[in-house]
Amino acid sequence: MRNNPLLRPSKLRYGAPLFDKIREDDYLPAFKKAIEQAYKDVDAITSNPEPPTFSNTMRSAAFSSISTSASLQTRCKASPRKFLPN
Repeated sequence: MRNNPLLRPSKLRYGAPLFDKIREDDYLPAFKKAIEQAYKDVDAITSNPEPPTFSNTMRSAAFSSISTSASLQTRCKASPRKFLPN
């Protein structure tokens, strides 16, 4: 099995993948892995037994694989005061 450049750490600037090595069949496994990790991150946030705070919800989401989730970004932009600490 060949190494998928989208699933390997890159030494390029900003961790960019080796675009000249990517093949069309590399995308689906990379998307599946990203979605799997996002589910794990959401589960970790929602199963936290502590009362929700900015730090253990929004900050945790921002530093996880779900940080680029369109629904999360939309919620934050819709009512940012709701998520800011007092």
